[in-house]
Amino acid sequence: NVAMAVRVNPSPPEIDGILTDEAWQSAPEFGNFLQREPDEGKKASEKTTFRIIYDDEAIYFGVECHDREPDKIVSRLTRRDGRTEADWVSINLDPYYDRQTGYWFTAQSSGAVNDGAISNDGWSDSSWDGVWEVKTKIHDRGWTAEYRIPYHVLRFNSKDEYIWGLNVERSITR
Repeated sequence: NVAMAVRVNPSPPEIDGILTDEAWQSAPEFGNFLQREPDEGKKASEKTTFRIIYDDEAIYFGVECHDREPDKIVSRLTRRDGRTEADWVSINLDPYYDRQTGYWFTAQSSGAVNDGAISNDGWSDSSWDGVWEVKTKIHDRGWTAEYRIPYHVLRFNSKDEYIWGLNVERSITR
């Protein structure tokens, strides 16, 4: 699948976990997630959608994690790069589009974060800590995550047009 980013016009969103800013309205919505567990390849049990926008400084992701039972969202705090049983969403980027290197940016429904670098086609280094922002918000339809990832964190070369690898993952902990 292909997801396209849209240039922010006129200004970027406020990073508050609420996806109602005007900047998000012009971006197409992507979804159609499939399960990995428990039934690999089947339609996701809960709807997840995302949008991508950008400006001269950063790329932004807005993720909507729908949940028919929002009172069952598992939301636990942990330290940065800590792992705990919780609902989460992860943006995985390959800005060189070499299918061997990249970065992950994970937000738990509580707002706790986990990030790292990927190299050698799968080795992960969670000691890498990029400077980026994400805010989450639990609401009556599920929860949202709103990301701002500055380009300087991704360390890629300037071009006229960019093609990146992207994987968006969601985990529902029940």
